[in-house]
Amino acid sequence: MFCKKCGAHIADDSSFCYKCGERTNSNTEIVKISNLNTDKLNTAEMATYLKMVCSLENDKFTLESSKADLNYKARTYGIKRKFPKPYKAESGFDFSDYSILILVGALLGLIGSSIYIFLTASGSTIEKILFILFFSWLHTEIYAGIVIGIVSALFLILCFAIKESQATSRENKQRLREYKTKVADDNVRVEREKKCIPIFYAHIKEIDKKIAVLNSTLNKLYSYDLIFKKYRGNIVALNTMYEYFISGRVTSLAAQNGMDGAYNLYENELRQNIIIEKLDVIINSLEQIKANQYLLYEAIQEANQALLDITDMAEKVSNIESNTALTAYNSKVIADNTKVLSYIETIQFLKS
Repeated sequence: MFCKKCGAHIADDSSFCYKCGERTNSNTEIVKISNLNTDKLNTAEMATYLKMVCSLENDKFTLESSKADLNYKARTYGIKRKFPKPYKAESGFDFSDYSILILVGALLGLIGSSIYIFLTASGSTIEKILFILFFSWLHTEIYAGIVIGIVSALFLILCFAIKESQATSRENKQRLREYKTKVADDNVRVEREKKCIPIFYAHIKEIDKKIAVLNSTLNKLYSYDLIFKKYRGNIVALNTMYEYFISGRVTSLAAQNGMDGAYNLYENELRQNIIIEKLDVIINSLEQIKANQYLLYEAIQEANQALLDITDMAEKVSNIESNTALTAYNSKVIADNTKVLSYIETIQFLKS
């Protein structure tokens, strides 16, 4: 029998589950192998059954992943981004940084006027020097030279201030231009994305139809009670168990004749961290499962590629009919579903 809580295979006379500890003394707590139809199919037939289940579950996973991606885009597209307004910098000119130029200008003016007096005054060289040192303050040329030096320094400082202001103005204008360009580009993006939203919803509506078809056929497959309910719809478990069958590691789902079945092998490998069950972990670290869950690896790889093709093209087409990626995948889904429906006709004996 199987534990109804965790699905582990346990002996018929067990009073509790060795794996999860659940008591099995009530008839509602156990599922006997005889209640399932697994004993009506041989190993090859069970492998074929799992192949059919996996083909539809993998198709459904691809469509549901595409739908989730399109839903996310439909919710997030067409929303304007908020850009910080450009910072308007003030001129960094500081008069105190250039005050030394006034002193230099006054000194140069003093030196210049002293040279002028020296050249125009009469007398010997010594007399001229002594006159400049002690009596130059009596000459207006000295004051004129100092004033000219100071005015020249102020003019030079003014030139520096104008240059600094112009540089700041250019930087402010450049930031403003960049800001306006970002806003304009974003407005173009918003208008383009708004046109995509109704196309996304049209794709989602079409995908929902295909998912409904797959669910209907899967319900028919599961109605034969060949797979324990815990694992139905679980593409990780189903693909992994199917791989057990085609690789010859198991001959049945439940343990038989002293051999572990797919259920026990799957649960044991989960406990030993040989395989990974959480789908989000698998998707984010796909290469890690390649060795021990190769069929699942291939299924997710194919699903990811189909998802990219479908959702990327959904942004580029004006109507759903133009999405050749979705059309191609829908054709695959129809073919897989038709094949499974034909297969179901061959296992009607399980209903008897």
